[in-house]
Amino acid sequence: MASDFLRARVLPIVTGLLVLGVVVGLAVGLPRLYDEDGGSVDLPDELAGGWSAVDTVGPGGDDAAEYAETQATATEYVQDTYRDVYDAPVGFRAYADEERQRFVIATVFPGPGRAFGPPNGIADPEVIRTKRAPTELVREDDAVCVVNWEAVSADDDSQPEPETPLGVSCQAPAGERTVQVSTSQQSVDDTVELLHEVAEAVAS
Repeated sequence: MASDFLRARVLPIVTGLLVLGVVVGLAVGLPRLYDEDGGSVDLPDELAGGWSAVDTVGPGGDDAAEYAETQATATEYVQDTYRDVYDAPVGFRAYADEERQRFVIATVFPGPGRAFGPPNGIADPEVIRTKRAPTELVREDDAVCVVNWEAVSADDDSQPEPETPLGVSCQAPAGERTVQVSTSQQSVDDTVELLHEVAEAVAS
């Protein structure tokens, strides 16, 4: 279907925008992570909950080749950008649900975690008169998470307080590495579970 092909072509672009627009400064990088001795660590093809790596799923038939080429181009751009910034490879893989409406971005950095927080700060909801802060910084176990919510006016009785975040980005140490997972339309708990799953996969 045309809509499936459109998602196939747009998905890598969306991934690039998420990586370079939302998570820039928090860091993202490549499909594989390379150790100092030249070895590599694979990120899993699938994550619990029906998430599949976008480089393993795509449209069939005549569209498959163009999809693969678009994915490769998008990945190469991210690779070059973050190699220039960090002077070292960073493990990266993007995942999508079956309908390709929601996304997960998993990132593995060499070395300990860097400072992690909302790039635009945090606003007091009472001051800006929203039902909850549009951006929150929370901690769950060993993970620190930036949580973005839809801004709903405190004076708007027609709209309830949002229950599901627009996006969550969590970071936690994993041995000598740092793992970060960013999600769309997922809870903080679900994002932390994915974070720990990726951390275990990298450590195994």
